[in-house]
Amino acid sequence: MDWKKHKNKIGYAVLAIALIGAVVWAGVTGSRAQSLEQQLNSGYSRGYNDLIANLENLETSLSKLQVTSTPRQYTLQLMDIWRQCGETKGILNTLPVSQVVMGDVSAFVTRMGDYCYMLGQKVTSGAPVTGEDLEQIGKLHETCVQVYLAIREEFEANKDRYAQLTAEGFVKVPGEGESMAKLSKDNTEYPHLVYDGPYSESRDEQTPKSLKNEAPVDEATAEKTAKAHVGGGLAGGLERMDDLKGMIECYAFRGTVEDSGNEVYVYVTKRGGKVLLLSQTLPPAETVVPDEKTLNVLEQAGANYLAARGYGRMKATYSQYYDGQAVINFAAVQDGVILYPDLVKVGIMMDGSKRVVGVDARNYIMAHQDRTLKAVNLSAEEARAIINPSLEITGERLALIPAEDMTERLCYEFAIRKDETDYLVYIDAVNGEEAEILKIIDTNEGSLVM
Repeated sequence: MDWKKHKNKIGYAVLAIALIGAVVWAGVTGSRAQSLEQQLNSGYSRGYNDLIANLENLETSLSKLQVTSTPRQYTLQLMDIWRQCGETKGILNTLPVSQVVMGDVSAFVTRMGDYCYMLGQKVTSGAPVTGEDLEQIGKLHETCVQVYLAIREEFEANKDRYAQLTAEGFVKVPGEGESMAKLSKDNTEYPHLVYDGPYSESRDEQTPKSLKNEAPVDEATAEKTAKAHVGGGLAGGLERMDDLKGMIECYAFRGTVEDSGNEVYVYVTKRGGKVLLLSQTLPPAETVVPDEKTLNVLEQAGANYLAARGYGRMKATYSQYYDGQAVINFAAVQDGVILYPDLVKVGIMMDGSKRVVGVDARNYIMAHQDRTLKAVNLSAEEARAIINPSLEITGERLALIPAEDMTERLCYEFAIRKDETDYLVYIDAVNGEEAEILKIIDTNEGSLVM
């Protein structure tokens, strides 16, 4: 597999840069603005209706799992849940809800899908469904019901009035109400699953390593950092919002981007003054998959953005595409090794402007630290010899990957192709163990790795 051609196939769909309830510049008045208002309302209502329908189907499938007796039915239901979770994540990315809340919901949906996929593969191989599996399915069902009820309540409370025309020519989208606020990790106990997802999900039990030795910063310093990350100029500066609580406490700001009229939200860590999240509200747009040349341009724009803001060497690893933007994952690089735990997601517009409209540095802040990488005991040739000789190896490189026991493993990452399907196989470069196998699944918005 050519790495240049398949950069977007390393990692999996993660968390995308979600819409935060905010203000979207209409740029027009009168009937044109009203038409835009109706269009936005229609799009948001359709999104909520689709989401509610998907959550109803997920609840039904999860409830059926608890009374299923045969391996065939287990496999059918589990694979259906995995498929529905993928669809649900796509819908979540289009709704006008706080990215902080939506990130928690999206992470839950991702892990639920990953867990059901894993369990389905286990059942297919002949292993029985254990009491622990059934207990986790029950917890997933309970949480799914909570999410469904909160989102349905939010939809009913704001039906047909998500976008409202103001006298100044803006279209305002209200922030999430109490129903959606209940879905944040501070208010909802999401089940911890024995199976955790691939590398783009931070570990719940971790503490932010990159902030460990950082000093607190004041509001003025945080605001200066926020402005530097927005770019494009602000109309009227930034307004302070309620602080972000939890494991990573942040100053929260919002403002309006001068050249686009988009509302922007920025969260800056109180310790260290690092941008945790940045998101701009965007009107609905067509999802387009860029060609290789365009993707290279977007990757370079993202790399330049990160370099100008103090990040070290970063390499684009994979991409997802929706609502007119490319969300590109950049991983830190040390001594030529890709550090998959240290990911930053950058949302870049594909309208030719190459504007950065979103940053999600949660994984990077959680995992990044000064590391002494272990010595490589296997040569690339020795690691290659461990791979099944019937398989076609199309690429290889060294990568640091997270392990299930909260440690990290230095591995040779081999790109494998078999029967028109791509895989990633990880061979531990220290002890020669086969550490991980991931299957690449192509979607209309990029690639998913399972």
